[in-house]
Amino acid sequence: MSSVETDPRLKAESVTIRPLGAFRKTVQVLGSKSYSNRYLALAALSGEPTVIEGALVCDDTRYLADALTRFGHVEVEVDAAAERITVTPTGRAMRAPEEDVYVGAAGTPIRILIA
Repeated sequence: MSSVETDPRLKAESVTIRPLGAFRKTVQVLGSKSYSNRYLALAALSGEPTVIEGALVCDDTRYLADALTRFGHVEVEVDAAAERITVTPTGRAMRAPEEDVYVGAAGTPIRILIA
């Protein structure tokens, strides 16, 4: 395929994605605010207990942690001193929070939550 040809998969009517299974590895992650929020969102959707080490704990990550906890399907513990966020599934279904969710001026959390 030359560089000007389009990959035929991009024109497919449907694509099937199959999960590989549980990811049980330790990886070193970048401690940025944006990345920490993305890791937190992925952990909340994984259905598995997850520990994020080296997270950048700031207002934005605290806002998202609180918001995700309000959905009821996970508990999120933020340890700023240890730069650690622990996400634990509750076994309950994810549901829309009854109260307003406050994220301040945090751009990444609001984009994640409205997606």
